[in-house]
Amino acid sequence: MIQTHKLSFSDAVKFQINVMRTQMVLEDTFIEIALNHDKEISNDESLCAAHRGTVLLCDRGVMDGSAYTDPNVWQALLDETGWSTIQLRDRRYEAVLHMVTAADGAPEFYTGLNNEARYENVEEACALDKKLVNAWVGHPQFQIIDNKSSQSFDRKIDRTLAAVYKMIGLPSDQQHSKKFLLVSLPQ
Repeated sequence: MIQTHKLSFSDAVKFQINVMRTQMVLEDTFIEIALNHDKEISNDESLCAAHRGTVLLCDRGVMDGSAYTDPNVWQALLDETGWSTIQLRDRRYEAVLHMVTAADGAPEFYTGLNNEARYENVEEACALDKKLVNAWVGHPQFQIIDNKSSQSFDRKIDRTLAAVYKMIGLPSDQQHSKKFLLVSLPQ
């Protein structure tokens, strides 16, 4: 495991830039594949309109990197790459779903036994999760899937799937909700 907090400032910036570029290349490759696939199947008259179109779901977005590094390193990354928060957060992704860590609301299910990459304790995981939420606050299609509203992990998955359906215009049984950003506190 790379301990980024032990890197020099310069090395930390280089590392984060390379992580971001790698992620963007992978995402762009999948987008290209999806567009080519959609182009091919759009010519297939045997498929109805409901079977056309591809939805890409990414486990992480490039803004997540800002939660895993020092704010000064992240700002240096933005300065060096020419990207802005608005470009990375609001324009790169059509929608953002954040599934809150089990550590916040269901700590009895937060364990390293099912995820070798997990190294944070419950308190650290909750703090990181808040940083991840703050990285995406402001995105026009940002939705948080919490643990308190989900009586089980299966219900959390159902809520996530319903949110995806709603975002792409398919019917779901999810109730209508409104969101308001009242205050954004600095970290």
